[in-house]
Amino acid sequence: MFARGYFRAGRTCIPAGAPVLFLALAIPAAALAEQNLQPIELPKAQITGGMPLMQALALRRTTRAFGDEALPLQTLSNLLWASFGVNRSRGVKAGLGRTAPSAMNSQDIEIDVVLATGIYIYEAEANQLRPVAAGDARAKICQPGGEKAAVTLVFVAPAKDDFARSMRDSSARMPISSPRPKA
Repeated sequence: MFARGYFRAGRTCIPAGAPVLFLALAIPAAALAEQNLQPIELPKAQITGGMPLMQALALRRTTRAFGDEALPLQTLSNLLWASFGVNRSRGVKAGLGRTAPSAMNSQDIEIDVVLATGIYIYEAEANQLRPVAAGDARAKICQPGGEKAAVTLVFVAPAKDDFARSMRDSSARMPISSPRPKA
């Protein structure tokens, strides 16, 4: 995996383009086969009901206290769906629409889910967690206090110079407005 922009690893920021091999640092690949870690099928996200958005925003707060009790699969599924799940098929372009936008509709964001049992990649279309490393890596990749958190989501996006280049090229084609006439 490669960091795009800056990737925050604990209290350290790694510049774009630097290889981020946190999975390799956390757990040896052989551990996955040894522990026979299987994909986790998630239940369909519950998209009706719940708290109204404005009330949820009013009650939002930051805490540094993390519970170690595992989240119910339904709660985890709802959280992942809201983060970057599939909410529609797209008519204009091939593929699927997402619950969160991405730059130039690239949809190249990956959500790594860190649980006590291992590290998984959220596969939104299949609505499952695909295992990539077995074992508890929370203490190795989380900030102090988060080493026992029930779940940690790591948003990963590839470093791409072509995005900055395309923005520069598209801005060159944009019409430039004329200066305002002096009054």
